[in-house]
Amino acid sequence: MPISDWSKAQRPREKLLAEGPGALSDGGLLALFLHVGAHGKTAVDLGNELIAHFGGLHPMLTAGTGELVKIKAIGLAKQVKLQAVFELVRRALHEKLQDKQTLDTPQLVSDFLSLWLAGKDYESFA
Repeated sequence: MPISDWSKAQRPREKLLAEGPGALSDGGLLALFLHVGAHGKTAVDLGNELIAHFGGLHPMLTAGTGELVKIKAIGLAKQVKLQAVFELVRRALHEKLQDKQTLDTPQLVSDFLSLWLAGKDYESFA
């Protein structure tokens, strides 16, 4: 059933506006970026399929160039949107880390290493 046939309370955009982004599933959040699904699949279905295929949001967003387009229904436009989302998150973390002079908490160390190592196509040790 297409999202347009869902009740307004179930549609990702309307749900986000009414309840905030925390009310959406990961697939629902992805649906907002994907905009449309594929033949027989809603954008939410496609978002959930991507998450399942890659084993989570982080592996999906850090997939190498061309990995996303190997998935049926993910073309260049959707791949670019998803890579742009990850880059925005990476830049936001970078800004947050620049405000601190030292990495004095485990969370800051984790954030720094996630930012520094994310998306590398090779094994790294830090």
